Amino acid sequence: MTCQRTHKNCKALKLGLPLVLCLCLASFSVAQDVVSVATTKIPPYTGNEIETTGFLSDIVRSAFSAVNIEAKLGSLPWARAKSVLIMGQVDAMFPSSFSELEELGALKVLLYKTSPLVFVKRKNNRINWNGRLRSIGGRNVGVLRGFSYTQEFDQAKNFQKVSASNNEKNINSLNQKKLDLTIMDELTANFYIHNYGLKDKLEILTPSLISSTEFYMGFSPANRSREREYNGLIKGLAIIKENGDYQKILEKYRVNDQVFLKHQKVKAAGLVKVSPLTKPKGSGVHPKVIKKNIKNIVIGFCGFHWQTDGYQKRYEKIIQQQAKQQGFTLINYDAKASLDLQMSQIETLIKKQVDVIAVWPVHGKKILPALLKAKQAGIPVLVVNTPIDESGFDLIRGYTGPNNVEEGKLAAQMMIEALNGKGLIVEIQGFPGYSTAIERSSGFSNELDRQKHNNPDITMEIVDVAAGYWSREKSRQAAKHLARRIDHFDGLYVADDNMAVGAMEYLESIGRLENLIITSATLFADGYDAIKAGKIYGSVWQDPAADASIAIEVAIEIAKGQEIEFFNFFKTPKVNRKNISSFKRPSF
Repeated sequence: MTCQRTHKNCKALKLGLPLVLCLCLASFSVAQDVVSVATTKIPPYTGNEIETTGFLSDIVRSAFSAVNIEAKLGSLPWARAKSVLIMGQVDAMFPSSFSELEELGALKVLLYKTSPLVFVKRKNNRINWNGRLRSIGGRNVGVLRGFSYTQEFDQAKNFQKVSASNNEKNINSLNQKKLDLTIMDELTANFYIHNYGLKDKLEILTPSLISSTEFYMGFSPANRSREREYNGLIKGLAIIKENGDYQKILEKYRVNDQVFLKHQKVKAAGLVKVSPLTKPKGSGVHPKVIKKNIKNIVIGFCGFHWQTDGYQKRYEKIIQQQAKQQGFTLINYDAKASLDLQMSQIETLIKKQVDVIAVWPVHGKKILPALLKAKQAGIPVLVVNTPIDESGFDLIRGYTGPNNVEEGKLAAQMMIEALNGKGLIVEIQGFPGYSTAIERSSGFSNELDRQKHNNPDITMEIVDVAAGYWSREKSRQAAKHLARRIDHFDGLYVADDNMAVGAMEYLESIGRLENLIITSATLFADGYDAIKAGKIYGSVWQDPAADASIAIEVAIEIAKGQEIEFFNFFKTPKVNRKNISSFKRPSF
């Protein structure tokens, strides 16, 4: 069984994020004394993209420095910062709430207990606040999008919550009479009132809503060294509190008096564009012994997790069929989504001296040491379905599978088309740190950014993200969390149909599916049915039989000593209600 390959010019392919925190070194030999941290603009705690100052930012730097770890900070909008944490593009993120990080499976360190949560109002607007939420019934209240305040406040329905991406927007809307109230901690409220010249216009309501809230740092579930950094931060905070550096930082920012943010310009840790990839040539190694007879070829295959979903089950069945039909020997392993297990399996295949190792990588960057061992042993490696990090391209002979960035791009195009370029979007990604999840997410956001740049009438914005772990049930839970945090969103982008159906089922159960546009990056059988029913707007065709077949075809070519293209893609067209009759219902 063969399939048609699509060999695209690699200069047109961008496997990385176009806007990433330039915090991590390019190779897998990253120095262990550096931690990359995403922040989001919440002055006076943190600054913005240019001013990475703020007393909490200084505390974080100082605490890590106390244990000989350099913290490289870069600021992003809240949803983007959360996205790169899930994807493992950064090691940590702050400031975040406990519940938010709990949902992500992140390790949490308490950084700071804030001053009391308070309401801010215009001085000439009479509001009879008595400390009970029912006393502000019918009012418009500005909140931070996605932020959890108190359980009572989050669940209250007797007033209108108006979401914004930062406190500054809420303060401006309050001053312009677009809001009746906005909520924030007292320290932040005093910062805006005093530093923005609003003492004669705005005031803080008493009593406060709650005594305090908490800001945490969360360490990415995709970061293998997170326990070391987590323990380092805990130790570092204890050190700077004991030696007085912690208090000096608070005094520097006059936290206990009139709060202000130092407006010292510092070099941002950086938002940079990733350059297009050059076409790799001569990567990896050729087999030690050329096998002209296919019956003498031994292929070692390391899967991701064959039983996760129908796609992988179908893929595994095809490679087993190919081995039986063509007569080569297949040694088939299942990593069960464990990086450590997969690295061990690769070492076992090296000892067995197989002719080619095909790897469906659990992690695109952290798998590189195992691939280096294969190269050093003279065994060629073919990466399948999910690309590895670009820094490891010289370790492998090539890649077969879908162009995941392109799939995300196509899903974004369908979302823009369906919403006419306007609306709030939430996203459910795949497995944290997994290359396919990263690329499908980056492809979507890249295309959205590109079209917004070229067309000012497009105003769509990604306002929150969650991880679905390629699981229907976990995606259902992710949708539950998104719906709880975001009162209204117009579009939902999900990394594959299996997760999209789980999210869709939950949103339908709470009455929030109507008029919601859903796009996905891989078509499943249930997604096919949902498109026909009008519940999913569109997805992207990806055939596991073609995916598996091209992997075996190229692995055999490598074993025979033939030259191959580095990137071997198969076609992945858009599928929506207009053209779905042209496609056969998937078998997975």
